[in-house]
Amino acid sequence: MSRKGKATCIILDALAAGIALIPIAWFFAGASSFPPEVPLRFGVGGADRWGDPMELAPVAFLPLCLTAFCNVFQILNLANLPLVVTREKRAVIVAVITLASSIAAVALSMWFFGLSFGG
Repeated sequence: MSRKGKATCIILDALAAGIALIPIAWFFAGASSFPPEVPLRFGVGGADRWGDPMELAPVAFLPLCLTAFCNVFQILNLANLPLVVTREKRAVIVAVITLASSIAAVALSMWFFGLSFGG
């Protein structure tokens, strides 16, 4: 792989990891101001289970886990793309997919937090 391709992959992966850390930082920075009970499960009629806000901590780590999973696939060359591309282009495509997945996972986890914390 060329230097430019490696640099692009490293930048995209670092950006994805940084974005994936946002929910963790948000969750633990605001942990002291959380209410004593938050809705944890929602049914048709609204919240049907309430509990400790720290039960939502795993949700903060999901984007980072997904990003790490995508990076392992990229490092081990396990990504199977439906395109005929060179190894270098495949690595860049997988890095872009990793970044997009990280952004989507952060948006989803922040949405879950919004449901529970009302913000």
